[in-house]
Amino acid sequence: MSEVLIDLRRNVVPISVKVVVLALFFLIVATVASFATSVSSAISSAFSEETEVDLFGVVDTLTDPDAFYAFRQSARSIQQLGAFYDGLNTSDDLALLSAFDQQIPVQDFRGGDEFDPGYGNELSLTDEYVDAASGSVVEDVRAMQMNRQALEFYDIEVASGTSIDWGTVDYPGGKVPVLLGSSYEGVYQVGERLSGSLYLRPMEFEVVGILRQGSAMFYKGEMNTYLDSAMIVPYPESLTEIGSLDQEFLGILSFAMINADIASDGGTGFDGVADELRQISMRTGFEDYSLIGVPTYLVQFGLMRQLIVDNRGLLVVVLALLAGGVACAGTFVSLHLRARRRPAASVLWTLGWSFPRIVRLQRRLWMVEYVAVGALFALGLPLLPGVGPGALLATLALMVVWFVVDGLVQHRLLVGAVFAVPGGRS
Repeated sequence: MSEVLIDLRRNVVPISVKVVVLALFFLIVATVASFATSVSSAISSAFSEETEVDLFGVVDTLTDPDAFYAFRQSARSIQQLGAFYDGLNTSDDLALLSAFDQQIPVQDFRGGDEFDPGYGNELSLTDEYVDAASGSVVEDVRAMQMNRQALEFYDIEVASGTSIDWGTVDYPGGKVPVLLGSSYEGVYQVGERLSGSLYLRPMEFEVVGILRQGSAMFYKGEMNTYLDSAMIVPYPESLTEIGSLDQEFLGILSFAMINADIASDGGTGFDGVADELRQISMRTGFEDYSLIGVPTYLVQFGLMRQLIVDNRGLLVVVLALLAGGVACAGTFVSLHLRARRRPAASVLWTLGWSFPRIVRLQRRLWMVEYVAVGALFALGLPLLPGVGPGALLATLALMVVWFVVDGLVQHRLLVGAVFAVPGGRS
């Protein structure tokens, strides 16, 4: 042990340099490995080849105010519109992605300005006001209404609580479960209820889950419309089943829900989607619609996926170059340590120490370096942003391999140092 302490005192600077460089290198590897794992997960799920679809938009054509008003005053027309929506929503060949960012007035809202619909854009922030429906003082909060297929298509998942139980969505009863964006963490808890309204109809919103941070969806040409500060309000699964609601509310809700996106697999094409809509229109009697293409989604989808793939490859190259640089630096420090330790090893060899005994001493010195690297790595690990278990195991495996290779290199250098002693034992 005394030989080890003497060596540490003599070589504290080069050993410290080697330990710090290796520890920082492995911390970088852990970070990159964690990022690569999340990127691979994103590519295999949200950005896989299988998830690439054709996306179209369906909109109503009742642009004339008088025609629009007359349509909404007709109970039969509203029923036809509801049947048209239900036909699209239950189609086996298409996925109707209905979403609309209608703000929600909430009573006694506890959040700050970041939840306001005008926060971070060109709109002005809204102050509290008296709601015409309830007579209560309310504040508008950012919200996104969507149907089940949109929630599932955009892979919107919760970090705590549960997702929407669509059987509990009760528009006639005015009770609707909602999801809150990740920014609501600490503002509202799962199980709390918020009183508000939707299209002037009083509603009670029960918080059932908090979304994962960074949850996003395609909306109005934007590939990533983030939902961290939004309230997710589920649409009813069927419009015809809530026909008992007052016609004014049902008319507004129906037109909001029918202006939606339609996703189909790559083999369907525009003509196939148009034919499916035509058949549903003929069955239900609703004809005031138009089908449009949404090429922006496909273009941005491809660009986003390619950007992720390219950056992943770039990270691998940078990490490989960094590993090469660290290996060169480590070898240089090992050569420097060999030069400093050579006189002591030569003396021990000349005094009659056997080579295995000298090797055992040197291994203790190397183990001190490796333990110091591991300790410094463990101290720095909590400072990294969320390293997953897979990335950690990969880094530890690389660390073990690195130590084995480094030990072999130092052993080879030791052989050259001992057996090159002038006048030493043969």
